Amino acid sequence: MTVTWNREKFNGRSEIVAKWFDLRWSISRFAHFSKATFFNEHSGPVTPFELGFVTLAAVVSIILVIVSDKTASGQITQYMVFISVLIALKINALQLVLGVSWERAILMHKSIAAVSLACACIHGIPQLSSSGSAILADGKQFSGLIMILLMGLQPIMYVFMKPWNFEVFYYFHLAVYVVMVVFAIIHGAMFVLYSIIIFGVDLIVRYLLNSRRVKFSAEVKTGNVVQVTFEKRWDYRPGQFVFVMIPALGVHEWHPFSISSAPHELLVSLHIDVLGDWTQRLANLVAKEGKTGPVELNAFVEGPYGLSSVNFEDSTYQIVLLISGSIGVTPNQSLANDLLEARACGRPLKKIVYVWALKEGKLGLIDTMRESGQLPGAADIASAGAGNNQHSSERADSKDLTLARLCPASVCLNLTYSALALRPPAAAVTSRKSPSRRRQLTLS
Repeated sequence: MTVTWNREKFNGRSEIVAKWFDLRWSISRFAHFSKATFFNEHSGPVTPFELGFVTLAAVVSIILVIVSDKTASGQITQYMVFISVLIALKINALQLVLGVSWERAILMHKSIAAVSLACACIHGIPQLSSSGSAILADGKQFSGLIMILLMGLQPIMYVFMKPWNFEVFYYFHLAVYVVMVVFAIIHGAMFVLYSIIIFGVDLIVRYLLNSRRVKFSAEVKTGNVVQVTFEKRWDYRPGQFVFVMIPALGVHEWHPFSISSAPHELLVSLHIDVLGDWTQRLANLVAKEGKTGPVELNAFVEGPYGLSSVNFEDSTYQIVLLISGSIGVTPNQSLANDLLEARACGRPLKKIVYVWALKEGKLGLIDTMRESGQLPGAADIASAGAGNNQHSSERADSKDLTLARLCPASVCLNLTYSALALRPPAAAVTSRKSPSRRRQLTLS
């Protein structure tokens, strides 16, 4: 019996919203033009749209600041500060209308904030330099000086404090912003005040709508991974993530984790790799309390957040390649299981090529995912294993789904090409280092 694919019903969207998502994806494909995307060591991949948007904003705003009088140039600086805060909100129209995920919006937030600092310097430094010691006696000029210093402090904290401790950086980042708003009010830059108002509204909405108290069932699994499950109380999309706070580990620490379950499943699951201090404390707590099985923990979950960079909600793409590394498999696992469920509901889907690269010490993740019942298409998987310096493979191609579990990366890519029935071409691989260290790798 043939099942008719009802896209709107499966995705829980109206026909109008579904058409808007299609249009948004078409615009996004053109705007971001993946072939021209380049990698920056500090910001990651940057698309032509993002580069063009920031460049246009920088050129226009800086020119306007230069040619305007001091009042108008100050207003332009205020607007740029407001826009940078607006973009950084977890709930904003930029994500809804243009389909820009919050993670990508943060890149624009940092770029526009840099433009704001440039505008502030162009606006304020000439006036401050001509005032001399009179700055201290003039409340308006003194507050402007403090604003520039506080804005300049933000990128310094980002470079030196964020790699050391993200939580400390985050709260200092917010504290400096609040102090800057106070001096902005003294300076007469009231539009900056509006930015903290919308930031406060965002916090309230997130607290009321997106933050939920849940009961975690947690257990340390093979591969040094903490598996967390809890009752599904809201809808989410494959590939999304949530912020988690466990009071027993600190009420001020919220950490993002990808959802590893698919939307049709009754329980929401997270698989948390034990990598840093907080995850190690979580593993120790679970191991101590749950010696005979899963342990229950009180937790708060905020989200879901994130958007897939590809529109999988329609049936345009019938061959899907998903490549993951180690615990980074969780969003792709959610997506693969969602696609398989959609196929069972009639969605045209020819094949999923599911590539999962693992180091030798992390092969236990396979058993963890299999035990959870979330390893995509477990009965149809073709698997390959790898040692440290050699690899072996047992070809068992499936028309529905292929899983490659292997190491090193060159073998991973070659089997991926093979699974797609393509010849491995000579591929240009750009390193994350300086341009002088870029290199060409030929895959054979």
